[in-house]
Amino acid sequence: MRRMLLTGILIVGIILAAGCITSEKRITPTGDTVNKLGTISFVGEGGGFYGINADDGNRYEPINLSDDLKVDGKRVAFTGMVQNIATTHMWGIPLEITHITAISAPLTETEKSVNINAIVKQTQIGTNVNWILVDDAGNQYTAENLPERFQVDGSRVFVSGTAKSLDGSKINLKIQDIQPQPPIPPSIPTGTNVVQNGTIMWIEMEGGFYGIIGDNGIDYLPLNLNSKFMVTNTRIRFEGTVVDTPTIYMWGLPVNLTRVVRV
Repeated sequence: MRRMLLTGILIVGIILAAGCITSEKRITPTGDTVNKLGTISFVGEGGGFYGINADDGNRYEPINLSDDLKVDGKRVAFTGMVQNIATTHMWGIPLEITHITAISAPLTETEKSVNINAIVKQTQIGTNVNWILVDDAGNQYTAENLPERFQVDGSRVFVSGTAKSLDGSKINLKIQDIQPQPPIPPSIPTGTNVVQNGTIMWIEMEGGFYGIIGDNGIDYLPLNLNSKFMVTNTRIRFEGTVVDTPTIYMWGLPVNLTRVVRV
């Protein structure tokens, strides 16, 4: 009877011990490599330092985080090796980073990714010049970082980026990629004679070329523009014939000029 009682106590002890072991939080062993996503966080303890809050809930204290990544809230993908060292902060798992790169932050409820065809428009309030993008559905986006070479009023572009609604009517667009697109040409029959005033402009597409922005709102691609008129913002009056010919530029209405004068 005494032996049976001791055996029972021993079994219960083993079960309880096993329960205690499995309930303990797992600790990543020293030397293990981790490959995770997380957020850089400034921790205001012990004089302040930067740690990484991983998406899986673990906290890592990088011992070799570069200064350019010491930005509170920056999202990163990182790989590193767990270290068995004591730190003065006693905050997270010591980690020697072997690779780390910044990634885009997750979108908020007011943000969305967009891929749009749009027309570049210039707006001016007082002395402030702004650039907006109008997509094919008529939505207007304030371009936060429109590259200078795309700041051509009336040009068409394809844009990828993150759109953020400010107050339900204004939409800011942070551009991630932008490519030139050919404008939608007007329906003018081949052979039509054109007499118009316009402005010579340097167009930053396909290596660059000179086009004519007509006062009637039509873009013209002159196939035989004399070099003496190849000066941006030159005002001219021109005559020419609309032609049906493929060009490498995919911009404007191709015309053979018959007469050009400055105005």
